[in-house]
Amino acid sequence: MENREIEAFGQRIGLPGLALNESGLAALEVDGLGTMTLEVLDPLEAASAAERDERLLLTLALLPQGDAPARFERALERFGWRRAPQYAVRTALVQDRLVLAIEFPPEAIDAANLENGLRFLLEAAEPLRRD
Repeated sequence: MENREIEAFGQRIGLPGLALNESGLAALEVDGLGTMTLEVLDPLEAASAAERDERLLLTLALLPQGDAPARFERALERFGWRRAPQYAVRTALVQDRLVLAIEFPPEAIDAANLENGLRFLLEAAEPLRRD
């Protein structure tokens, strides 16, 4: 995956030097919130980059606070299929940190989509951070 869209996404959110490392990962600590990561997912072992189905995972891991299992239950309810959220959000509880993630297929990886996905996660995380 080329870093062009990642760099443009970084520009849009005020981080002009944002880029994936050689492992296809970028991570940022956000004071008082947690960690945001971008990670290339390459499930296929293809001979060339053009044949790969590289997907990008945008993850927000919230700092531990309050009753972690209750926060996880609220996240599952908030992002359940019955509510039909704008994005299919994966949720997990890892060491008392609530993790929210959106997977972008190759055709949806552009700066505007990544920014919208991040804004969606940040807005969705706000009520989940309260007990």
